[in-house]
Amino acid sequence: MSADNVAEGTLTYFDIQKGRGYIAWEGSKDGRGDVRIKFECYKRTTSDRLVRGEPLRFGWKKLDDGKHVAEWAETPEYRLKGKITDLAADKDYGTITSEDGTSVFFHFRSLLGRWCIRPTLGEKVEYEIERDQRNRNQAVRVKRLDYRGCRHPLEGFANLQGLDENLSKLATTLAQEEEWDYRSLDPEYDPDDEHRDAALPVLRNYIYYIFAHAVELDSVTVANDGSYAAFNTGLLTDNWEQIYGFFTRNKAQSKDGKRWVLDSWRLESDKKLLAQITRLPALVKFHDKNISDFFYDTSCRLQIQKDHIISDERNLQRFPSNMRGDKELCLSALDAAEKRLIDRVDRNYKVAVPQWYKGRVQLLVPLCLRTKKRADLALVVERHGQFYVGETALKIGWAYSNARLICKPESDWLNIKRDQKTQGQVASGLARDEGSNQLHPPVGDPAGRAP
Repeated sequence: MSADNVAEGTLTYFDIQKGRGYIAWEGSKDGRGDVRIKFECYKRTTSDRLVRGEPLRFGWKKLDDGKHVAEWAETPEYRLKGKITDLAADKDYGTITSEDGTSVFFHFRSLLGRWCIRPTLGEKVEYEIERDQRNRNQAVRVKRLDYRGCRHPLEGFANLQGLDENLSKLATTLAQEEEWDYRSLDPEYDPDDEHRDAALPVLRNYIYYIFAHAVELDSVTVANDGSYAAFNTGLLTDNWEQIYGFFTRNKAQSKDGKRWVLDSWRLESDKKLLAQITRLPALVKFHDKNISDFFYDTSCRLQIQKDHIISDERNLQRFPSNMRGDKELCLSALDAAEKRLIDRVDRNYKVAVPQWYKGRVQLLVPLCLRTKKRADLALVVERHGQFYVGETALKIGWAYSNARLICKPESDWLNIKRDQKTQGQVASGLARDEGSNQLHPPVGDPAGRAP
């Protein structure tokens, strides 16, 4: 490529869901317009995302219609890398230390995107240095490189004291009725899920992750005077009014470092919400991506990585308790379940339920290990070319919680109420015979372990 077709500019817009945006450059001033960029052309050497406001070096070409597109894009070499090494407890500033040990002041206003989540010590960043009005060095255009290291942005954003009460009100008096209170009786349900023992775990998980996605899409709105903030929960009342999470300024910020307090839930007609938030936050969507990703393509072949599932102890521990100790039995049940699954999805593509996981869409399909009528596990499948590859199996409740992030699952097999009823029978020492309506003691010892 000619050096004449290499330039630098600033990312002025980027749609994270559609994976495209625009770069302002010298051509924007002389009538050539902004350069269109797609995420695929970004050389991800330090970060796996693009953030509005960051500088980019790129190669461009002119299309027949006169518009310009980026063929590749990268971070300019002059950008520095470092870590946040100090934060003022009740102020919006701190210190960044570069890889060579040089420290520099930065203000939260200089953070690109995700500004509303308070930074954490040790967080990796990328930045430039400029002189302020007092001729002091300061970091500017600070890009957070490991933002996802903040496991729950909601906890970094606001003081959540009284969250249990707020969630209870949301579930019982505001939102349309759903199975929000599912909790597994199985200790192997999901050892990484800290919400499983909390009140309303499905709803709690939903609110945490819908807020995180709202942050990713810059869909958290702050009032003009900085006193209030809000996000769209995606939930509706029985009268189809939208419900918003409403934040007020935290008077105890000097103690906990949180700028906001989760105050309440507000309906779209609420007078205080309308008075303080002049532009209500948009609905957080997951389906602006390729809509075909949300449906099972029956022309593709299903390939289950059985060896991986059986040899992976975490996957194996999700099998029914009377199978876990016998890998041959698990493999045999998996073979039979695979045939039933293929027959089922070939006849009804709606059997597959989409879930949102780490920024991408996957599909959940039923694994009926003990009977063709009830799913014991949900197989996670992801498309690779003309194949769907399944390498992870989830408990039903866990799968439901993941799927609920996109929408309320309507598939008959992803039924957490039935799953919880079955668990209750097992916990009480009874398991239903798959060939009859008789209940009998489960296989294994009283603790549920396989013989």
